Amino acid sequence: MTLTGLRVAIKKQGLPICRCISSYKTEHQGKWCHEYQKQNPWRSLKQFADFLTANIIYNRDGLVVLNKPYGIGLSPPPTVTSQHSKYTDKILDDQRQYYLTEAVPHIAGNLGYKNLTVLKMPERYTSGVTVLSSCEKVADKIKTCMKKASGRQQLCAHYWAVVIGNPQPNSEFLKVGLTFKKNPCGSNDKQPIVVHKWSKNAVKRGDVKVIRVEHRTLHKQDFASLVEVCPSATKCHFLRVYLAHLVSPVLGDNLYGSRVHQVMGVPVAINPCSDAARGPKKLPQNLQAALSIKPGQEVIIPAHLHLRRLILPNYLGKDNDFITEAPLPSSFQWTCESLGLLPVDDTENMRCAVKCDR
Repeated sequence: MTLTGLRVAIKKQGLPICRCISSYKTEHQGKWCHEYQKQNPWRSLKQFADFLTANIIYNRDGLVVLNKPYGIGLSPPPTVTSQHSKYTDKILDDQRQYYLTEAVPHIAGNLGYKNLTVLKMPERYTSGVTVLSSCEKVADKIKTCMKKASGRQQLCAHYWAVVIGNPQPNSEFLKVGLTFKKNPCGSNDKQPIVVHKWSKNAVKRGDVKVIRVEHRTLHKQDFASLVEVCPSATKCHFLRVYLAHLVSPVLGDNLYGSRVHQVMGVPVAINPCSDAARGPKKLPQNLQAALSIKPGQEVIIPAHLHLRRLILPNYLGKDNDFITEAPLPSSFQWTCESLGLLPVDDTENMRCAVKCDR
């Protein structure tokens, strides 16, 4: 495995933006394998911790930000296998699973801290910005920033997703409700769904969670799009449920992607409680060809969700937000290149890049 990393801090419109640009390659026992089968190549906990250390975006005054890889959770899950891991763990076959809590002591030692606490991170099957602190003072400051942002209804988390098809409309800001739909067949199965109407009593009872969300299409082709989504909450896989609700499911979403089927070439939403709405989604032939995926091989595709940018309002002082950005994982970047969804280079910002102290 080769590993390179470049850390830069960028100022845009007077606000500090920290970025980490990195890339790595893997070989699978000397044989060629698909880009999607190169996930999590570490052979030891130390190698894993060193990888995370090398992908630190920001480290100053007790605040540490790193770029979490895909497939890394906070701690080992319950012994009961979830519906999600039943499908998704096949991407990581024959590889030891590592967790952030295992690596944190090693990262702290690498950086010269006594300890580190994880404050915010994407869920296991989402990559991107992960925030840690070395002391309670920093942790309290970050929590205060996030609380104030929530009170002002400011959307601070910016996710990027590769989706199948094109969301309609291309951009929108609205409030939606997240609730659960019972299986009409009488089983205990409940599926999260997005609704646009709800009662105040339903919210008070906790039956509906009101979420503010904004999405916009960054780039699109006929069969896929690169989308930015900014939600006020992400519980119950809201991002995936929301994008499937827009009839443009996340590429590699083995939980909710099959809620959308192709009928005469037109994407159609189906009953989320039906058996046909479960498991890996079958891809259109043109998308299979572009991604070099054979029929039945869809299960190896990782969920293309990435926490690209996080804002901590007023963290650096009044009207001075802290903004941090994480680069796309290599598999995500490869998908964008293969589908012609390349993000526009921020050339102007890169000109004024300066080295960020670790």
